[in-house]
Amino acid sequence: MEHLTVETAKWLDKSNEERIAAIRKEKWVGHTQAKRILTRLAELHHYPPVDPDANNLLLIGEPGSGKTGLMRYYAKAYQPSIQEYKLHWPIVFIQLVDGPKEQFLYEAILQALQATYAPRASISDKRRQVLHLLKFNQVKLLFIDEVHQMLLGSALQQRSFLAGLKSLCNEASVPLVCAGVESAHNAMCLDEQVGRRFEIARLPQWTMNQEFVNLLKSFELLLALKKPSHLTEPALAFKLLELSRGSIGRLSRILKLAAIHAVQSEEERITLQGLQSMHVFPLADES
Repeated sequence: MEHLTVETAKWLDKSNEERIAAIRKEKWVGHTQAKRILTRLAELHHYPPVDPDANNLLLIGEPGSGKTGLMRYYAKAYQPSIQEYKLHWPIVFIQLVDGPKEQFLYEAILQALQATYAPRASISDKRRQVLHLLKFNQVKLLFIDEVHQMLLGSALQQRSFLAGLKSLCNEASVPLVCAGVESAHNAMCLDEQVGRRFEIARLPQWTMNQEFVNLLKSFELLLALKKPSHLTEPALAFKLLELSRGSIGRLSRILKLAAIHAVQSEEERITLQGLQSMHVFPLADES
């Protein structure tokens, strides 16, 4: 089964239900830019900074570009552990969902560290607790997703949130990795001192080129179908690009649904006809 990895091919002896369950699972598909970003994350994680004042990273990409998946993929390899009778928490991952307030930033970090705190404590007290726990738990990277949400707040709230980021940059000695859509770049640059502390890595939309062809090859290796789909054939490749709108998240969803349809229909391969005949509810922004 040259069209599958060795691990994926093992699923072919399983029942259709088991194969469909395997197809539904989240899959990591590396590509050139993702690999570059993973290399940079490893450098931030393990090595002293070349420029201590710019030792942070801002990931920019539209929804479905793989920002969150990339961060979670890296973090998955560094779970909390007990070392020498002390809790070692290499990576903390938070999402900015409660609003662009400095206190919400600290509370999200405390919650991620499973720490108890006094909700009515002052911002300065929460900041001190965060800084203490980051050091005590030996945190090496702090991931902050959906950072563009800070633009939903007032000008005062935005400045307060950026002050919190600046405080973490100055005092925590922990590299920050923030992620968001293009407006996140504008948000971070509202404070020049914050903006110059972050490198920028973009995850662009996909177009028809060799990188996209290689991406399709990588996906096909992970879909437990008995027959090769030849996803890189021009007609099928262009159709997948059209349906995905250049988004790796949409592409992953479409290929999983198409693979499930192929198993259920006993076609055992993804085809143009199969893409057209499968019944799928569109995403809200597609209807």
